[in-house]
Amino acid sequence: MALIVFFSLIWSSAFIVGKIPVTEIGAVGTLLFRFLISSIVLLPVCIFHPVSLWHWKTVRTGIMLGLLNNVLYLGLTFTAMNYISASLVVIIVSCAPFMAMVFASLNGTETISMKKILGTLIALCGVIVVTRADASGVSLPGILFAVSGTAAFAYGTVSFHKSATSLSMLHLNFWQSLTAVPVLLLILPFLPHALILPTLISAAAIFYLALAVTIGGMGLWLILIRRNGASTAASYHLLNPVSGLLLSAILLGTPIEPRAILGAIIIAAGLYITNRQQ
Repeated sequence: MALIVFFSLIWSSAFIVGKIPVTEIGAVGTLLFRFLISSIVLLPVCIFHPVSLWHWKTVRTGIMLGLLNNVLYLGLTFTAMNYISASLVVIIVSCAPFMAMVFASLNGTETISMKKILGTLIALCGVIVVTRADASGVSLPGILFAVSGTAAFAYGTVSFHKSATSLSMLHLNFWQSLTAVPVLLLILPFLPHALILPTLISAAAIFYLALAVTIGGMGLWLILIRRNGASTAASYHLLNPVSGLLLSAILLGTPIEPRAILGAIIIAAGLYITNRQQ
C-alpha cells in the first residue's frame, strides 16, 4: 500500500509541476523536452545491455506504449482541458479501470469480478466528491478527446500486462520516451505557437517531470501492473485526485476542504474492496 501511495504522489505531482512549463511553452513543447531528456538519461543505462535494448519485442512494445501513453493519453487529455473543465477530465480519466477491465476480459487475461466492479464504482464516487466536477460548458470534442486518451492508456496497460511483463522495464521506458519525441516534433508545426526554449524555472520543472515522473513514476507503474494485474493497477489512479489535493496543500498552501477528506475515505474504501483477497 505504501508503494501505491508513493506512486500516486509522484504521478499526481506531474499536474502541479507541469503547470509551470505548460503555461510558458505549451503542452506539446513541455512533453517534447520531457521525453527527450528522459531518453537521453536512460540511454547510457540501456546500452550496457545491448541485447535487451535491441530485442525486437522490447522495441515493438516500447514504441506501442510510447504512442498510447505518451502521445495519445497525455496529448489528448491535455487537449481536452481546452474544451471541458479539468475536474471533468479527471472524472473521465478515472474511468480507466473500467476500460481496463473490458480490454482485459476481451483478450482473456482477466475475468471481471463483481468485487472489482463494486470497489471501482465506490472509488469513482469518491473521485466525484473530491473533484466536485463542473458539468457546465461540456462540449462533445472535449469529451471525445478525454475518452479517447483514457482508452489509449487503459489499452496500453492491458497490452503490457498480457505480453510484456517479462521484459526489461528500463529498456521499455527508454523506447517509450524516445518514440514520443519524433511524433511530437511532427505535431509541432501544426500548432499556433512555435517551440521556444524554457526559462530556468521551467527547465527545472521539465527535468523533474523527466526524471521523477517519466523514469521513476512510469517505472513504478510498470512494476504495479506486473505485480497486481492491469485492471487492479489501473484502479490505483483513483487515488490521484486526493494526492493532487494533498500536494497542493503542502506545496501551494491550498486549504483542504471537508469534502476532500470525505472523498478520500470513500476512495480508500473502494480500493480496499477492489484489492481485498478473495
